[in-house]
Amino acid sequence: MHIELYRGIAGLEKLQSDWSNLFAQAKCPRFYHAYGWWLAYLRHLEAKPGSVCFFLFRDARGPLAILPVKHSIRWWYGLPRREIAFPEHPHMPLNDMLYREDLNVAALLSQWRESLRSEHRLDWDMMRFGMTLPESPLRDLTQDSAATMREDPPCSYIACDMPYEQLFQGLSKNFKTNLKKARNRLGKAADADYFVAMEPADLERHFEDFLGVEASGWKGAAGSGTAIALHPALKSFYHELMYQFAPQRRVCINFLRAENQIIAACFCLRDDDTLYVLKIAYDETRAKLSPGQLLMERIIRDGTDFGKYRYVNLVTDAAWHQDWQPRRFDVGTVRLTNRTPIGLLTQLEISTRQSVKPLYHRIIARCRQFRPEKSVA
Repeated sequence: MHIELYRGIAGLEKLQSDWSNLFAQAKCPRFYHAYGWWLAYLRHLEAKPGSVCFFLFRDARGPLAILPVKHSIRWWYGLPRREIAFPEHPHMPLNDMLYREDLNVAALLSQWRESLRSEHRLDWDMMRFGMTLPESPLRDLTQDSAATMREDPPCSYIACDMPYEQLFQGLSKNFKTNLKKARNRLGKAADADYFVAMEPADLERHFEDFLGVEASGWKGAAGSGTAIALHPALKSFYHELMYQFAPQRRVCINFLRAENQIIAACFCLRDDDTLYVLKIAYDETRAKLSPGQLLMERIIRDGTDFGKYRYVNLVTDAAWHQDWQPRRFDVGTVRLTNRTPIGLLTQLEISTRQSVKPLYHRIIARCRQFRPEKSVA
């Protein structure tokens, strides 16, 4: 097996042909495996694009895997810990390596770790492969005695494997009642409709509508200030995603409109069987219409009743997701320590935390048993 290292935007562009070849062979390629996803990230979100390394693994059959990582130093208890990890950003919700189905990840990474020292001169104390789903081959590394798994917040998803009315009947009585009332209110509003922008021209025309809705509520300038429209880099990132994914019809923006105004919008990416809800927003002045939930209902119906996709992946695990009684994927970070002084200290800390955590929870539970009851006035 041959291992090649490419850095930054220029390196990624050199990989485009091999990336496309490998992506076409992947069993279940997801949006975060796509070349366009990483190009958008490097161009608009990464402060130091040259610090991102792309390792191409090649065998006799051609490209076998591509692993995108970032080499950096993090201060840990006053010590400089050298880390190799997936790039991290709030708008990069899931990660994985791109790989062929016949990949033997343990053998591949064993040879890779040796090459880091002997060929690429990248010293490390710890590796972190964060925000991976159970299908990631990197999960197999947990069989290594120096590897551990940290649980991250789960990823909610809705399976569109039954007619919508059947799914609806399984929801809570209170939520069903509220949803029916919201439908009735929307039905009385003038020019109420649901539409999806997917063609490049439609996406371009309605992108500002999506940004306007997302910035109209608590994320806007008067609130948390996290709205995409307030940050040029984020706006450019999502615009780039449209440009990269639209030719394959892998991006869409779903809208709910009433009285000639957009009241809810959702920015989504797609693969062969799943719609990923990256961002959803609604006009808070129309909160009585429950526009966000009504939009989600229409999105789910597109899967259950029209067969556009098999799953709606909500990417995170927000509180409002629970109304839909979603299923969940476990999301985790695989951590691997090296036999360096700081690597061994890191492993000791991880092991100590893992052994103390159950004891901590037992002590808390025991203390609660002896908590005095509050007196009734």
